[in-house]
Amino acid sequence: MVKKIGVCFLAGYLSLLGGSLGDSLQSRPQLDRANFLYFLDNPTEQQDIEAMELYQQVLSLVPESAEALDYVLAAERLGNLYLSYGKVEDAKKSYNQGILLARAFQLGDTTVYAHHLYLGETYFSLSQLDSSLFHLKQAELLQSQLNSNAEPERLFNALGVYHYETGNFNQSVSYFTKAESFLSADNSDWENYARYSFSSNKASALYRIEQFDQAQQIYRELLKLGINTDQLRINLANTYIEQGLSEGALAILDSIDSNFASGSLSYQNLRSKVFLQQGDLEKLEKQLSIAQKLVSADTGPGKNLQKGIYFILRGDLEMRKNKFESALNYFHSAIVQLHSDVKLNDPFSNPQQMTLGMGALTLFEALTKKAKAAWAMDENKEKNPGVELGIQTWEKAFSLSKFISLNYDNEEARIFLGDKVQVAYQEAIDGLFHLTSAIGEDRAMKKAFQWAEESKSEGLKIGAMEEAKKRSLGMPENLIQEEKNILFSISKNYQKQLDNRNPELQNQLDKELLDLNVELSRLREKFRAFPGFISFEEQSFELEKLQKSLPAEYGILSLFNSRENLFLFWLDRKNLSWNIIPQQDLDWEGIMGWAESIKSPRISGRYTADRVILGFSKQLLNPFQSRLDVVDELLIIPHGSFHSFPFELLPQDSHTFLLEAKAISYQFSARFVGLTKRSKDQDLMLSFAPFAGIETDNPSEFSPLPGSEAEIQKLPQGLRLVGKEGKKQVFLAKAPGYQMIHLATHAVASSQDPKEAFIAFYPEGEEYRLFAQELATQHLESVELVYLSACETGGGKQSASEGLISLARSFAIAGVDQLVLSEWVSEDQVSQYLAHRFYHHVERGETYANSLRLAKLDFLEDPTMAQFHHPFFWTTYRIIGQPEEGIKNSAHLLFSLTLLVVSFFLGWKFFPKSLGASG
Repeated sequence: MVKKIGVCFLAGYLSLLGGSLGDSLQSRPQLDRANFLYFLDNPTEQQDIEAMELYQQVLSLVPESAEALDYVLAAERLGNLYLSYGKVEDAKKSYNQGILLARAFQLGDTTVYAHHLYLGETYFSLSQLDSSLFHLKQAELLQSQLNSNAEPERLFNALGVYHYETGNFNQSVSYFTKAESFLSADNSDWENYARYSFSSNKASALYRIEQFDQAQQIYRELLKLGINTDQLRINLANTYIEQGLSEGALAILDSIDSNFASGSLSYQNLRSKVFLQQGDLEKLEKQLSIAQKLVSADTGPGKNLQKGIYFILRGDLEMRKNKFESALNYFHSAIVQLHSDVKLNDPFSNPQQMTLGMGALTLFEALTKKAKAAWAMDENKEKNPGVELGIQTWEKAFSLSKFISLNYDNEEARIFLGDKVQVAYQEAIDGLFHLTSAIGEDRAMKKAFQWAEESKSEGLKIGAMEEAKKRSLGMPENLIQEEKNILFSISKNYQKQLDNRNPELQNQLDKELLDLNVELSRLREKFRAFPGFISFEEQSFELEKLQKSLPAEYGILSLFNSRENLFLFWLDRKNLSWNIIPQQDLDWEGIMGWAESIKSPRISGRYTADRVILGFSKQLLNPFQSRLDVVDELLIIPHGSFHSFPFELLPQDSHTFLLEAKAISYQFSARFVGLTKRSKDQDLMLSFAPFAGIETDNPSEFSPLPGSEAEIQKLPQGLRLVGKEGKKQVFLAKAPGYQMIHLATHAVASSQDPKEAFIAFYPEGEEYRLFAQELATQHLESVELVYLSACETGGGKQSASEGLISLARSFAIAGVDQLVLSEWVSEDQVSQYLAHRFYHHVERGETYANSLRLAKLDFLEDPTMAQFHHPFFWTTYRIIGQPEEGIKNSAHLLFSLTLLVVSFFLGWKFFPKSLGASG
């Protein structure tokens, strides 16, 4: 008898086959024979063909319930045989038939684990990445339920390949390493081939994130296995090309077997890259002619990454020869090869839909090159159709980069992508400046400002959006808690690594961290599957909306540093204007040398503002002086090297500096600027001083902060936690319920791995550090202000697109709008003084930015703090904030008094008399 099965699935299956129940009785001998042939150690091609025919006959029938599992396995084996003979479409149908069978007969999901795994690989080979990821994730969910035959190494390798091809190289390294971990130490043929595959893939990902030494070492070790040595040499040569070492790459390519080389388009493309890098256009043209024969011989309908690369190289050659229209056509041909949906042959068209296909970053490269070719084409003609095409193509490239970043599941990948894309934004904005006469200054300026702001902190924007969606979309609480548990375990691992001195334990901790990161990636895919979590919306920067929201007393000064120019944008309620300073007109060594000198403490001696910084201040501020004069608060959006630049110290003349006249705050990008209202209830303050008075029982490496208790005791009313009361767990539990948080503690920034930055709480056990990654997932959107009275909270690794990857960034992702932080090591007495005066002015109704300004001026007027008047001690504090609505601001009213009192004092005490002469 047939057991009860899913009626709908069974009806669909019967309809598909045109059969009926009971037909399978005659199939048993065929199935047994097919299985016998399938499991032969060394079957002949004829035996494989016979097995395929027998499986086809069996699967044309409907099994009885007792035999359903055998049929499911038969569908898997038939699919495997099809794949081994290159019949990809047939394999896909066979695997899907097995899944349908399992559903129809209500077999356990684990029975089709392999079907999903192999389907994921099959769809990937067909460049159907959405379907590929769906089946790989299905396999991933089932893998943990299997005790045997799970092939985890194959699954993790497949997921690594998926992440690699979509540009998520950091994540792919984790998956390839995870796949390697399942290999044993034996040297069987299977183990060696698997080791070759996983390690080669890992090396390819490593060199894409510019870890060239590691990648080259892996490739050289793999050459000893003697497997696919020519392909390994191609991969190895690629790393040298990426490093700009063309001669080394050519030497490796010359060692490749000539028969292999003659049929490899990848080999021909690499040689072409070498000659392009060397600027040898004659050799490049000859090499591309050889490659062109392989391209012409491949008449298949499918997309081809190497063909796309070939067309890009062809376009590069035409650009070098100033044949811009021809280059445009080649770059468009590359886009046709690289975009899964593009079939148009019209080079004046662009992809309409975003896609996360194979070679996504190569597609981005092709789009940017096409944009540049369009702008270069017929540039001397009055009506140049390439101008509009160029703008549209740049826009499409930037949209693609945002789409790719949105589909990543970790911050490292987004930062890496953002830094790569930053170069394209620089080229595009420089190009707009050159097109000013063609498209009009107003349009060029607005578009340049839009692109400049969109280029900044895209990873931060997506991270903050994801955390907000977790809170607003009603995510299942068990998923939220599972993420917290994993992040807590990752934090514990970091803490153990920081405290560890045992090399053997280090290996164990590294493996544990790898497992946790993979587990976190798997969990976050569940978030991403939640309806509405991922939504790509083409939203351009809304300039007019921002201007309307700005209070009349606020002005924005945004900087963008390109290869050719320093762009300065001024924005207020009524105006957008720009000024462009050519790079050759800037004394970068002098400017950055001055900024670095501020970070060196000096107890005695006077602060020196020399000719260089006075000249730079004029370059920066003079073009906007009339507008600067009528605002009270200046919001600065830095870029590049200016992220830690002390703008408030810019001299306006021989006796005054910018802080005297304006309250200064900072933002990551103009896209983050939004008007905020401050709560009238100032009593909801939570303050911590965990390192106060622990001289005798401090088990950590951190020194006591005896002044921190006095610092928080004079703060506005609220909950004050001192010493043992100031534990990490207490912060995590209580922080979301307070409007203001003050942290008088230690913090550590990491310039190598930003995830290792942390805030220290009372050092009880291993779990007293709050690391950046865990901090970013806290629900702090109700917190109005966080004052980080700790060292290096604003410092961190420098990113071209994201600025400093600091703890401040983690607070911003968690939802905090106003942050007072320190860029470098602060002094206990200074921290205490500034904090007291800051809150004094806040309580009087000043904006947060102006409160910090007034606190600094109080500090500089106080003779008891004279030993700390050098800028090192107080310019470290800055505020990342938003314009505030309806708040009293006395900056403009006090300006005259400040000039009379403070300028005289600072002119004598703070600035040298030589400053006037240097101007």
